[in-house]
Amino acid sequence: MKKSFLIFIVLLFVFSGTLAENIDIRFTELTKLDLSMQAELVKYGAFHGETLKALKQWVDFARADIHIKDDAALAELYYKDSPLMYFYKDENGFQLDDMHYYQGTDSDFYGLIKARDPLNKYRNVKAVFLAAPIGFENLCLNMADMAETKKGGTTIKKLVKPAETQTFILDGAVLQSYWQSAVESFKTALKKNSPDEMFINKAINKLKLISFEGKCTVRQFISDNGKPFAWRFNGYTLLDGVDKRKTSLTFGKTQEGFYIKLDMPAEKGKNKININAAGSFKNDKLLSDGNFIFRDENINTSGKFDISLNILNGLKGKIDYRIKRKDDKEKRYLINPALKLDERNISGKIKYKYTLGERETSLNFIAKSIEPKTFTKSKSVVKMSELSESALLFERQRLSGVLSRPLAQLLSDVQKEQRPLVLHEITRLFRLNDENLKPLNLPQYTVIQEEP
Repeated sequence: MKKSFLIFIVLLFVFSGTLAENIDIRFTELTKLDLSMQAELVKYGAFHGETLKALKQWVDFARADIHIKDDAALAELYYKDSPLMYFYKDENGFQLDDMHYYQGTDSDFYGLIKARDPLNKYRNVKAVFLAAPIGFENLCLNMADMAETKKGGTTIKKLVKPAETQTFILDGAVLQSYWQSAVESFKTALKKNSPDEMFINKAINKLKLISFEGKCTVRQFISDNGKPFAWRFNGYTLLDGVDKRKTSLTFGKTQEGFYIKLDMPAEKGKNKININAAGSFKNDKLLSDGNFIFRDENINTSGKFDISLNILNGLKGKIDYRIKRKDDKEKRYLINPALKLDERNISGKIKYKYTLGERETSLNFIAKSIEPKTFTKSKSVVKMSELSESALLFERQRLSGVLSRPLAQLLSDVQKEQRPLVLHEITRLFRLNDENLKPLNLPQYTVIQEEP
């Protein structure tokens, strides 16, 4: 359930972020809210018997209280109205127990608890999305004296009909001479929106290794306010200097929508990259759909998504995402929010369902507004940037003990003779899904030697 709930939270952040870029000032109030959420475990296909019974009991008697104010957030987890654990975060750091306030970044937090940042991929994709127009504009600006300009042009899906179209037809070698400057401007914009230096360096290195061959056509579409909003490329590209692809790319972005279409089949063989996605925001409705395929010698991944959300006085609709990797079974995530927003009061339900082949996990989350709460930070401040390796290890081990106490408390609510089996089944599932998770050192709960 931990992994499924994590994915639910990620998707919620992703689409709340998308909404935030397009929705009017009413929804900035969502940065100041006090919300309580309870869940109902409808089905969990991975478990049955005593383990499922224990999970249902834990979920039934648990609740999460969330308080957000300006740049600070507090999330508290309760079980039978008793506090289990909390997490506080503001713009300068975070706190996980009453002993220390840790001064540091998001990366410091995930490094401390040795976990992957679930929002990192989203932030990187969003950074690319915001930086791409700057790179394209730079490319066309540097080639301005080569432009053939005409009135009007082809309407871009989900966007608008251009007032003007600029066309650049040039040899791949000439385009290459302008490409590196565009990549540098893209890198600068990327750094403003993503703190992930490893991702940025990897992306920029890949882009620098792209070269062009033969006749290439670049088009820039200008709106009636004189600003470019979409771009199109057709021609041959070489990835890493050797992988030749016939490439067709269209990218467009406005306040009311976006459109991305990329087709890159290999000149030889079955390798290909295909992305087709579009979205619009009009009349309080966010609509988006798309599909993708990534195929090479090692990867064969395909997926599709369909989003339909109405934000009039709340949030209603669906988020439907499917993905299939190589020989694996298809995974599907379906979220149906039905939340009502009255000034700053939120109430309603969110249905979540995850399926892996025939196996299904489904939960209902019930939300309601609660009274605001003030959090007092610990006066003991630990600066993450100043921790030595040994000090970091000490803090990590200390917090491991702190964070394991809720599990012991939950297990105490399970019949004594069933506890070892419940713990064994739950932790085994998590370790099978995450190679970084290690077995818990709790000899009193050891059941049997794990199966290979």
